[in-house]
Amino acid sequence: MKLYWLPSHPKDVVTWIQLSLAATVFLTGIILFLKCIGAFQLPSAVVNFYFFFSTSLLFLASAWWRGDSFALPKASYWMFGGLALVALGYNDLFVRALGGAPNPAYPQAIVGSSVVIIALFGVLFFGAEFHLLKLCGVFLIAAGVAVVSLAK
Repeated sequence: MKLYWLPSHPKDVVTWIQLSLAATVFLTGIILFLKCIGAFQLPSAVVNFYFFFSTSLLFLASAWWRGDSFALPKASYWMFGGLALVALGYNDLFVRALGGAPNPAYPQAIVGSSVVIIALFGVLFFGAEFHLLKLCGVFLIAAGVAVVSLAK
């Protein structure tokens, strides 16, 4: 049985844009659940432990179901170590920001400004195209983040 909203290989069913839009819905769910969990006033390390532990179990079951291999190229080990450290920092800080924010959209808007930095790194390190219209979009995003961050 093929689940078209959960493809085993995205290129078989949907485009990266459709996958990104679907991921936005799930990210919204994560943020709203984390905001609700914040009402229990648990330490961010505890929230993140249970979040990642339960997610890891679901990923394990999903990979097993699809027959995916867990083999990694040895050259990628250091990247996964770096990814783990960056994820630890991001999730710890973001859970704490959600707990202190009156509206979960505020920290997400600020974190969402990472698109500005990612766009620049994409040009510098991955050879991505960047035109004047895209530059205008990046400036509008930065301006929007400033408005959300500074407005009371």
